[in-house]
Amino acid sequence: MRVLKDTAEGVAKVVQGQATILRKLEALQDRQDAIEKNRIARLINSRAKRDNTVLEPFYGFNGQLVLGFPRTLGDTKRLNNLDLTVLLFALGLPVSGSFAVRKARFFNHVGLVYLG
Repeated sequence: MRVLKDTAEGVAKVVQGQATILRKLEALQDRQDAIEKNRIARLINSRAKRDNTVLEPFYGFNGQLVLGFPRTLGDTKRLNNLDLTVLLFALGLPVSGSFAVRKARFFNHVGLVYLG
């Protein structure tokens, strides 16, 4: 009887471990999907030249679109300090440095050219 109980407990632990691994794999796949979507968005955004050019939005670590992502190149140029910080954080980028350094970091990450 004890052997059956130990076996059942062992099986339950294995099943629980497999469920944990599956959740982690799904999260990793979501992250990989976001990376791929962002790679494509970066390429599309690299062609933006006019302020009214609509940008391809980016995805955050959670696999969801980044809230508040600028709609156009002009919107990106007009970002204020707080909005820029929120975007950098959502994209997993450092939020340190001067405003100009952080804005250049954001532009570079999303495929745009920062001219100061």
